[in-house]
Amino acid sequence: MDNLDDAHFSLLSQIEPKNFNKASEDKNWIEELNEELEKIENNNAWELVPRPKDKNIIGTKWIFKNKINEGGKVVRNKARLVCKVYT
Repeated sequence: MDNLDDAHFSLLSQIEPKNFNKASEDKNWIEELNEELEKIENNNAWELVPRPKDKNIIGTKWIFKNKINEGGKVVRNKARLVCKVYT
């Protein structure tokens, strides 16, 4: 592995935060959070509307994962904003 690859790995968070508050303390995860929000906005994935008085709102949750290569090194931090599902 060359030095450029090692430098890239050092810019990634090695831990997966359990919640948004923990992720927001790490600049690497903040960068990934912003990237995910940009993707949602660019895809026009939702439209913010006033809450109807007689309806429940759909909650959201952040999911944080480290993508690891075959050598066991973190190669990417992934953050996804997902809808909470209740059954």
